[in-house]
Amino acid sequence: MPKLDLCITLDEVWEKLLHGIEHLLQFQTIRHSKWMLLYTYIFDYCTHDVSHNAELYERLKDYLRNYLNNLCQSNANLLDQEILEFYMNQWKKYCISFISYINRHAPTSDNSSQILDVYREYFENQFFQDTQEFYRLEATTYLQHHSIMDYLLKIPEYFDEEVHRVTAYLHPSSIKNLEKKLDEVLIHDQLTAIYEEAKKLIHDERIQGTMIVLFFERKIINSRLLLELNLLYQTVNRIENGKNELINMMENHIYQIGIETIGCINPISTHDLRIYIQTIYDFHQKYYTFIEKAFDSNQAFFDVFNRACRKFINNNAVIQTIGTTINMAQHLARNCDQLLRKKKEEIDLEIIFNQIKILLYYMQDKDVFVQFYSKLFAKRLINQISISNDYEQLMISNIEVACGFEFAYKMKQMYQDIETSKTILDQYHRYCETEQFISKINFSVMILKANVWLFSTPLNIILPNKLQCIVNNFNKFYKHIHNGRKLTWIYQHSKGELQTLFTDQVYTLQV
Repeated sequence: MPKLDLCITLDEVWEKLLHGIEHLLQFQTIRHSKWMLLYTYIFDYCTHDVSHNAELYERLKDYLRNYLNNLCQSNANLLDQEILEFYMNQWKKYCISFISYINRHAPTSDNSSQILDVYREYFENQFFQDTQEFYRLEATTYLQHHSIMDYLLKIPEYFDEEVHRVTAYLHPSSIKNLEKKLDEVLIHDQLTAIYEEAKKLIHDERIQGTMIVLFFERKIINSRLLLELNLLYQTVNRIENGKNELINMMENHIYQIGIETIGCINPISTHDLRIYIQTIYDFHQKYYTFIEKAFDSNQAFFDVFNRACRKFINNNAVIQTIGTTINMAQHLARNCDQLLRKKKEEIDLEIIFNQIKILLYYMQDKDVFVQFYSKLFAKRLINQISISNDYEQLMISNIEVACGFEFAYKMKQMYQDIETSKTILDQYHRYCETEQFISKINFSVMILKANVWLFSTPLNIILPNKLQCIVNNFNKFYKHIHNGRKLTWIYQHSKGELQTLFTDQVYTLQV
């Protein structure tokens, strides 16, 4: 096999290579010996002086690019199946590579990782140190002549200036590392002064909180105070655990203000808990909004807010006046019962019940409240003294939200029994018409599940014949529609009205 002339030029090699390429791209037959000769020719040239490999590769790339562009333009009018066939044939030609050695071993310019290592070792590290020293001095000087709040406003300017410079002149990877270095020197090193400012801001809020305690009305939170606290929060939140001290401050603050707020309630007003409920609701709404605005609804602040509320709501001056948290739960249940009984006083129960929902959410003895409330609820339903079915359902929904599904489940079943009883009673009246059962007594009945309504042992009472006849007729009707169920009559929870016909004036007696 002939040896490569060591003095051959790139143009001469390219001429031979181009001849072979044109044969291949036109699908012309090349003898195996000629193919191997061309392959060896290229191989020897590339291994003799590797400095020419890249240039040869670039010539080939340019040729193929021009070839494909011309091919595309000359067949631009093809459609549907023709263009698919054309593409398939041309792809076969293009995939043939007889200079695989160049493809495998051509030098690349991707040495960026090595360059980046040098950049970091000999420039970036020192750059970060110098930057930190500069801003350490800058921060100290600025704080000598300006307030902490002015400094907090200045910090974003420092960051913007440095990031702009890095973006323009340095590697993009430096941005994130630079921000961490700036966080250390501009924020972490100044945390003591920043936290002192936070205490002052919270103290200013405490004064506003005292105003709310004294006048029992919701005030609009100072917008400037919110903006300043929010700026402070966003600043310390840039560093790891930076907000923890702020969280502790807010928990203590909310608890102390809560205790003071409840302590201002007149003990005489504890019989009617509406002032107590209103005060807790207003307090909750104010500080819930406060956390939303000042701390961007950060969950950690809501967690300590709930913890502080739960703490002072279950141990305060009103609780101590009433006795214990258990007494408070029972007292609240009785207050709810009074609100839900029929009366002449017009009040917006929907607002009050939404306020009670907040109190229930934080109440320690939810089970005591629900147990006591359920008994009073049952009495209202049986005696038909509830102000409204809608309000009863609203209160049950609020209990479910504040206490959990399991606490409201039994009351839901009770209410469902009352609604079902109305349907059964309508069916009974139609049954009486069909069976021509006539009675002068206006009769109604409630069908209640024994496992839901915990009544005392039924009394053995002998009914008058006219009443017993109605009871027997209803038993017959109910057995017809629900064969297998047993009815137990709870006479001690029944009621009726008697009219006197033997007196000059007619009297109605309730029994």
